[in-house]
Amino acid sequence: MRLALPEMNRKKFIRILAITAGLLFAAYAVTYYFITQSEPFEETVVFVSASSLLKENVGEVQKVRLAPFGFSIEVVGGEGSADFECSVVGSKGSAEVRVFLKKESWKWRVVSASLVSPDGNISLQE
Repeated sequence: MRLALPEMNRKKFIRILAITAGLLFAAYAVTYYFITQSEPFEETVVFVSASSLLKENVGEVQKVRLAPFGFSIEVVGGEGSADFECSVVGSKGSAEVRVFLKKESWKWRVVSASLVSPDGNISLQE
């Protein structure tokens, strides 16, 4: 079904739609960048890189990458929570990991972490 808009209005509509899509993409890209530079994500990378259970599965961790839409952060003052879905690349392979953190008294700590597997999630906490 075609929109019944005069040609000038159709061009204006398409231009506005393109600008809106561009602004939304730019806002997402900026948000993604700042999330990957955040304290809770840094804590996630440290935790994942040090996990001996993960090293057994993927080898020495070489890269931890945040999933494109795999994040949630809520912070109010010294309290908050963060949830990340990450792809981990190691010397023997790769895996998907999910990490949940809490912020209490201004300090982030990992509450739960798991290796996502088709056979079920495997806890990474020792």
